[in-house]
Amino acid sequence: AMRESIKFIQENLSVKVESLEQDVLLNIAKTSLSSKFVGADADHFGRIVVDAVKAVRIVGPDGKAKHPVGQINVLKSHGQSSSESAVIPNGYALQSSRGS
Repeated sequence: AMRESIKFIQENLSVKVESLEQDVLLNIAKTSLSSKFVGADADHFGRIVVDAVKAVRIVGPDGKAKHPVGQINVLKSHGQSSSESAVIPNGYALQSSRGS
């Protein structure tokens, strides 16, 4: 019964991420973040989440797309505004300090 239930859900109730529009993905991210710290910046951080997940998308040899979210790293920078947060696609962030 459990296997039949899982099969039914996969065939009839699931939706491929690739078929979802950008605004739907943004609403999913904002809903997920709604209980977190972001509050008024939900639109900004929602876009960051969607862009970051899209950036790590890989297509396997079987043609299925995967999104390894473990490859997404969050760097905290003290003294910066949350509105300065950004995605750095295919890159690195280096901490630098001011010289005196």
